Amino acid sequence: MSEWNSRLTIAAVLVALIFAIAHSSKGDRNFAIAANSESSAPEVMETNPSGSPRILKFSLSLSSPKDLKVHQGDTVTAGEVLADRVEERARLTIQRKSLALAYQQIQQRVLLKPPVPLVPPAVRSLPPISYAEETAQIQSASMAIIDAEKALQQQRDSTKTMPLEESSSVDSARVKVENQQRLLENQKQKLQAVQLLKDLPPEVQLHETEMLKRRSAELQQATAEYQQASSKLTIAVNARNERLAQLATALQKARADRQLAIAKLQTKKDTRAYAEYEASVTAARRAEEKNQAQQSYYRQLQDFQQQERDRAFQLAQIASKIAEVDEKLSTISVVTSPYSGKVRRVKVVGQTNNSLSVELTLVVADGRDRSLPNSTTSTPRPSSPNTTTTKPFNTTGFTTTNR
Repeated sequence: MSEWNSRLTIAAVLVALIFAIAHSSKGDRNFAIAANSESSAPEVMETNPSGSPRILKFSLSLSSPKDLKVHQGDTVTAGEVLADRVEERARLTIQRKSLALAYQQIQQRVLLKPPVPLVPPAVRSLPPISYAEETAQIQSASMAIIDAEKALQQQRDSTKTMPLEESSSVDSARVKVENQQRLLENQKQKLQAVQLLKDLPPEVQLHETEMLKRRSAELQQATAEYQQASSKLTIAVNARNERLAQLATALQKARADRQLAIAKLQTKKDTRAYAEYEASVTAARRAEEKNQAQQSYYRQLQDFQQQERDRAFQLAQIASKIAEVDEKLSTISVVTSPYSGKVRRVKVVGQTNNSLSVELTLVVADGRDRSLPNSTTSTPRPSSPNTTTTKPFNTTGFTTTNR
């Protein structure tokens, strides 16, 4: 009985959907009529002796100042576009495309009918289990810890009992630098003493000067050798410390591996215990699961039927919104001038929400060919979408034609 009511509901929603789409199509066919009926006729302020209008005043509502294409002082020809609600039309067009896309997505949405539940299979007994692999990993990790501790201790002992060979080289180079510094100072003092003695030949002072340069060069060489020996010592110390760090890291890794092997063994035991518990519980739940599966199937079937009804309702709702947007689009028209003339004045009367009220006064030009044959229904040749026709805001008053 509930399934029959569901089908009746879906049928009613589909009928409403078809009606909304038909109403939307009808609105498209009556587009020009609805557009032209929205705008009020211009008020004739002054006429010519022949009875034709000379001054016309238009009162119109605009969505944006950019909708106006003329301003005060402009000369217009019959059929020229005075106003066009481009932004409003573009906004509604985008809204309609979005609604159409949502309609298509909902329409293409796949609703899966729940399958009939199967009989649960029999519970299988658990296979035998062995922990030999985890036990072997624990033993291997324990041996690795012993080896890592032994290697680290040996390296520490060798560090204490065996000083680095580079240390003696640094000490020897330091002593050599100190000796060269002392020789250089002695040579400087000797040269100063020679310079104070005026009876000595010039060759003596020249010789002592050369000896000073030689002592200075020897000091520089000894300093370079000392720096080189210090660098080698630093490298050797860093290498020994790095070796100690590597051995310490290896010991930590061996200990971590042993803890990991122990954890794996415990995890496997816990998993086995849990599996055995689950197996004992599963056997007791089979009968209950069969009943629950049947009940769940009926609930899913009801949900499936409700989803079908919801989708039909959503489609009808979106179709109604599309019809509303089409109705609004049908009221947006391109406004053209019924006569050739000059815009005398453009006045903003007021604003209500997003609607601007504007009055435009048009002085009709003299001449035979100054008006359109049928200005209330004629439509000028549409301009390119990329053509800019907007002028500074200041007009209203125009004859509407449908774009």
